[in-house]
Amino acid sequence: MKALVYHGPGDVRATDMPLPVLKPGEALIKVACSGICGTDLTIASGKHPRAKAPLILGHEFCGEVVSVHDEVDRHWVGKRVVVEPLLSCGYCRPCLEGNYHVCETLGFLGIDVPGSMAEYVAAPVHRLYDIGDLAYEKAALVEPLAVAVHDVRRSGVKVGEFTVVLGGGTIGQLICQVLVAAGAGEIIVTEPSPFRQRLLAQLPVKVVDPSRENIPANTADVVFETAGVTVAVDQAVNIARVRGTIVQISLPKEPIPVDLMKVAFKELNIVGCRVYNRFDYQAAIQLLRSGKINTDTLITHIMPLEKGAQGIELIKKGEAIKVLLQP
Repeated sequence: MKALVYHGPGDVRATDMPLPVLKPGEALIKVACSGICGTDLTIASGKHPRAKAPLILGHEFCGEVVSVHDEVDRHWVGKRVVVEPLLSCGYCRPCLEGNYHVCETLGFLGIDVPGSMAEYVAAPVHRLYDIGDLAYEKAALVEPLAVAVHDVRRSGVKVGEFTVVLGGGTIGQLICQVLVAAGAGEIIVTEPSPFRQRLLAQLPVKVVDPSRENIPANTADVVFETAGVTVAVDQAVNIARVRGTIVQISLPKEPIPVDLMKVAFKELNIVGCRVYNRFDYQAAIQLLRSGKINTDTLITHIMPLEKGAQGIELIKKGEAIKVLLQP
């Protein structure tokens, strides 16, 4: 089968790979769409600590179940699905408490095992979600949308509250849309890129260029930090109101200094977020079904799988938001 494979730093290309061999509890999925995300860029550059070449990339995807290993799962064959790409152990304390998404040894499709940028991918049956007639192009956004749903739920944001999203990439934009659906009040998103600004302008939010305009200090009820740079973390601490909340979403590659005196004096709540759980996935599917998520502002390119390396370069250059690959 054709697959987009990471062969080493800077070397990602379409490659012929063997079909996956199913293990107990797995399903074989014919991939319809697979999205490129920041993690794929990190792997392609050779900077992901767990990704080992050769590796089939991809974990944001949808498709049709064509076979299963176990007869008891036969009812999944022919279903159009999305897949939660988490691989949890089931035995550590977080897993036993139901928090499998923060498993102590959490793994991912497309990082620790072969991923979805291929004609076929194997995935655990218990991570499948039936999407019915939801368009594949929209279903490919379920995974990043579930991240945004999880972030907003973790924030505890209340109806009418003033929220600020630092960074207008895929996750930042989706957080804005989930906040609108959740009934937040004024929503400001900061984004320096003119390309992203034009896309964000289509949403019912205020777009601010942080190089030209400052958000007043001590005003925001909830701040979502998605940029992962020191200046954004400093900004979050400054603009959050006394006893406000900062939701830390980005995963900086290096430690970032934080003014803990301000955190203490303002009694700020800092909330960590990691991926999603099954309830976030279900909510993401329902939001897409309801039409409450504008996917036109997100999907900037749909390309054949063979051009995956080109799609990665477009995102790196800031010329794309979400690129979908089709085998």
